[in-house]
Amino acid sequence: MIPMRDIKQISKGDRLFYELGYKKRILDMSYVDNWISEGKFKEIENVKEFVETDKLLSEIEYLEHHNFMLIKK
Repeated sequence: MIPMRDIKQISKGDRLFYELGYKKRILDMSYVDNWISEGKFKEIENVKEFVETDKLLSEIEYLEHHNFMLIKK
């Protein structure tokens, strides 16, 4: 697995994952010092559809927060 911090890294056949986690204080809308990573990853089943529809993939903060990872084909 390698970190994915630019959607241009994704090629056909690659597998894409994001790290699961949860907020410490549920009512606090901030993620700064309010996020606990679980160290577990969930695979995105349809990478092409996800890339086409998720408008936040160009934001590095979003990619880092969700800790997107790739397994290259």
